Amino acid sequence: MKKLMLKSFDVPNFPGLMKSFINLIPNPIFIKNLEGHYIDCNKAFEEFVGMKYDEIIGKTSFDIYSPENAQFFVEKDKLLQNSSGQISFECITCLKNSAKQRFTIFNKSVITDEKGNLVGLLGVITDISEQRIIKQKLFESEEKFTTLVSNSPIAITITNLKGETIFTNDTAKKWFCGYYSGEDSSGKNIF
Repeated sequence: MKKLMLKSFDVPNFPGLMKSFINLIPNPIFIKNLEGHYIDCNKAFEEFVGMKYDEIIGKTSFDIYSPENAQFFVEKDKLLQNSSGQISFECITCLKNSAKQRFTIFNKSVITDEKGNLVGLLGVITDISEQRIIKQKLFESEEKFTTLVSNSPIAITITNLKGETIFTNDTAKKWFCGYYSGEDSSGKNIF
């Protein structure tokens, strides 16, 4: 397969070209051998873990991540090796010498040789920390809005285009509906 790829590209330094392509990918990518040692990675992985390529190669998860994360990753790697497929999981990632936490999604896959023998693991990391922060802020904002609207002394009712009530605060229930007893007015046309 590799010979076919080299021939079809007809590029003298195909491995170097592939390394350049992998370094263009913004997601951290790594390759581990079956013993759990990092044998390759891209620039994004170097940035993600805050180490240079030469400092990463030959290391294990225990050299890079917190002990809890490292143990978790080793267990996931063993699970993946036994299943010979792919695995995806979300976790909070902490580096060994940092208190900073990142919300991440790991996608891992086995690497096999031409005969189908398991030779290593490939991992791709997606850092979703910013999305998580935005989601949390949105949730907090929604909670504040709901509290403010629900407790407002002004009657507030939200309806859809059909005139069906989507939300009514307690003040509106008292004034318009007589539903203050706690009966839900959702889905009713109050006008």
